[in-house]
Amino acid sequence: NIAINALETVLEKHYPNQILQHTNQVNAFLEDYAYLGMALLTAHQVTKNSKYLIFSENLLNQAIEKFYEKGRWVFAKSDIPVYDDIYDLLYPSSMATILLLAQKISFKIDNDYSQIIFKTIERNSYVLMRQPLSSPKMSKVLLKYLQKRI
Repeated sequence: NIAINALETVLEKHYPNQILQHTNQVNAFLEDYAYLGMALLTAHQVTKNSKYLIFSENLLNQAIEKFYEKGRWVFAKSDIPVYDDIYDLLYPSSMATILLLAQKISFKIDNDYSQIIFKTIERNSYVLMRQPLSSPKMSKVLLKYLQKRI
């Protein structure tokens, strides 16, 4: 109950007028969509309340619309695009987190995000295959993708 209350407070503060914000003055980054989407999906799993699943899917779709560009993910919208990478440095990659969210949501609803997942994996496959330990979350996405295909 404490976690759900905290989630509702985050939504009140950072999702005014159906626009996700990083802070009061700054629009959200890819990481905000990814991590909030995962929190909402977890809330759905714990409470079985479908509003959290629907909200999570809406955030995922908004993130795809705002940040996805043919296998690449923009970290932040600006005049000069800053692209996200697959590395889990201080915390897991936003790109890998949004793809994991897409995979998990795909299992629960009738929407298929496999083309987006495939294009992103394909675009990053060289680096991912050479340094999988630098990108454990993206490696997990790759393994889940391959398991589904086999």
